[in-house]
Order: sequence, then structure tokens, then C-alpha cells
Amino acid sequence: MRKFYFGSPLKYHSQAETEIEAVKNEERIENEVIEDWIEGENINNWTKEDLNEFKKVGKRLITEVLYWHDNAANSIRAVYNGTSRTTAWRKKKKEEELEHDAKGMRTLDTLFLSAEASTNVTLPESL
Repeated sequence: MRKFYFGSPLKYHSQAETEIEAVKNEERIENEVIEDWIEGENINNWTKEDLNEFKKVGKRLITEVLYWHDNAANSIRAVYNGTSRTTAWRKKKKEEELEHDAKGMRTLDTLFLSAEASTNVTLPESL
């Protein structure tokens, strides 16, 4: 059995005692949060009418996205996979532009051929 040291040097807690204390602290924290949420009202004194009103407010806070209704499957949108007509048109147009630009560019072999031709041209010797 493990023992844990808390505070004073004479007091040790077993693991079971530590777990019980942790649960109590957790319950205390949860209760504080709930009390803050309902602004200090005591839930035990609530009437059925109060509980129903509380549930109605809770339902209003849930967004329509989370609310499941009849025929909801019909309104679920398909996952977009990039195959729309507009996307295909943009891709095709981009490829056509690249092809057009490529036609106007020289390839390496024609670049070197033109460089050789320009070096073979004899310059007039006027001096």
C-alpha cells in the first residue's frame, strides 16, 4: 500500500484515502460550477414547472446543426472532392495557358543551336 505525504510531516494518506479525497474535491468543484451556472438557486426546491422551463431553455441553446429531424439525411451535403464543373474548367484553362506559354519558349537544344549560329557569323573587319 502506497502512502502519500500531504502538508504536515506526521500525516500520511493511503492511496484509497487519496482517491476518496480527490472524488470529494471533484464533486465540490462540479457543485460550485453548477451553483454558479444557476446563480446560487437550490435545485431541490425547483418545481416541475421550473425543471420544464430549464429543459426548454437548454433545447433552445442547442443549435439547429445538432438537431436531428425527419428527412435530415436528405439535406446532408455530399463531401466536396474537387470534381465540380467550375474546378474542372479552371484546371483546363490553366493547362491551356501553360501550353500557350510553352509554345513561345525555346527549348535547350534550340537555344544552343542559335548560340552556335551567332558565334559562327563573321563580323566585318572594318578596322
